[in-house]
Amino acid sequence: MEFKRTPRPSRPQPDPAGEAPSDAQKSPPAETETSSRSPHILDETRAYIQTHQSALVIGVISAVVIVLLATTILQRQSPPPTDSNKTDQATASKDLNQKTLTPAGTSIDSKGGWSRISPPGKTPVFAYSDTINGTPISVSQQPIPESFKTNASGGIAELARSYNATATVQAGDTTVYIGDSARGPQSVIFTKGNLLIMIKSQQKIAADAWVRYITSLK
Repeated sequence: MEFKRTPRPSRPQPDPAGEAPSDAQKSPPAETETSSRSPHILDETRAYIQTHQSALVIGVISAVVIVLLATTILQRQSPPPTDSNKTDQATASKDLNQKTLTPAGTSIDSKGGWSRISPPGKTPVFAYSDTINGTPISVSQQPIPESFKTNASGGIAELARSYNATATVQAGDTTVYIGDSARGPQSVIFTKGNLLIMIKSQQKIAADAWVRYITSLK
């Protein structure tokens, strides 16, 4: 017996007019609150980064300025003699037209020698480096200025005030003027043996230590 294949009825196709749209055809969902806020958040983040970068740059510049200023103040308070313009005891005494003074029992060679720190053609000023109780000091010596010779005590007092050296101590018959800096260094000014002597320390030194050192200068 021969069987005939009965064709399967085709599935009715949906009406295109009423066909439900596919996922791809669906309208994009409305932007969420997060996506709508993204540009605003990015703007805030960018502004935050720029503000803090500016603050960091300003902070670095301020730190550099402070370091340079502190270095400048330190150099002014205690400039050590350089190796250039080194000279011996005889030359220093000859140029000063005075006997130079150093602590008794020591030689200038043990302190690195004298250095001329004044420019050529100017009043000669010689200096050497030393320490008091471990604190570095720079000792400079020059002839007493002519203007001081008629009133030495008044002249040295006026000079000391210009360095804000208003405290005084007595080292034997020598009046010593001491100026303190808020950062620690000190300026010490006095006259001895027809020399104007200025000492600068890198840190504060006790008054009795100053007296012992200045008294030892021979």
